[in-house]
Amino acid sequence: MMHWIITLCWLVIAGIAAGTVSSAAGLASLVSYPALLLMGMTPVAANITNSLALVTSGLSAVLSSRYELKGQGRRLLILLPMTIVGAILGALLLFALPATVFKMVVPFFIALAGIIMLFPPRFHQKEQHKSPLHRLGAWALAFLVCIYTGYFGAGGGVVMLLALFTLIPGTFAQVNAVKNAVLVVANLLTAIVYLIKTQITWQFVIPMACGFFIGGYLGPLLVRHLPDKVMHRIVGSGAIVLAIVLFCRYCL
Repeated sequence: MMHWIITLCWLVIAGIAAGTVSSAAGLASLVSYPALLLMGMTPVAANITNSLALVTSGLSAVLSSRYELKGQGRRLLILLPMTIVGAILGALLLFALPATVFKMVVPFFIALAGIIMLFPPRFHQKEQHKSPLHRLGAWALAFLVCIYTGYFGAGGGVVMLLALFTLIPGTFAQVNAVKNAVLVVANLLTAIVYLIKTQITWQFVIPMACGFFIGGYLGPLLVRHLPDKVMHRIVGSGAIVLAIVLFCRYCL
């Protein structure tokens, strides 16, 4: 009984921390994924549990970001079809590819995301000065992130931020709010595929999801009061740390 209480508290606390990081920077897996691995879960099982719990973080983040999302309805509708197709494809890939591929790809993707955030390519250039090729590349990147979110998603929020900064003018808080809205749809569709394709460990998902919901609401409040440059450095540094941890664990 005591062991289960400790486990429950661990999952809720990890969920709150991960939900805050997720909605503020797109790096939930910096906290939640290692927390699940420490409990003895396999990488794929931890990913499925994490993805299901992430849905609640996204929902609360969108609720908390209502102010920043004003006037973004048209852009969200444009992003929606890409998000739906990409998330479903990615979730199906998780069951089609060997687990070894999953473990090898993730650290490098996250490291790239962190480097890009630490050295952002013209995040604040005006929309009218962006070339068609530049914008096409951003759309392609956003679509790949939707696929990756369905497949695993760790660090995907960082790369989605990069793509959206190219497509959407605005502050970090505004673009981050759009990112949260896009990824909640991707995570919800991913969760549906997982529910259909595999057995879910609900005793882990539910307490972590409760923590995610609380943290997801806190994240946008944090972003609202921090300078953009500070958020870029926090996100980039966190991604690098996560990439190193996962590389050491699965690639060495």
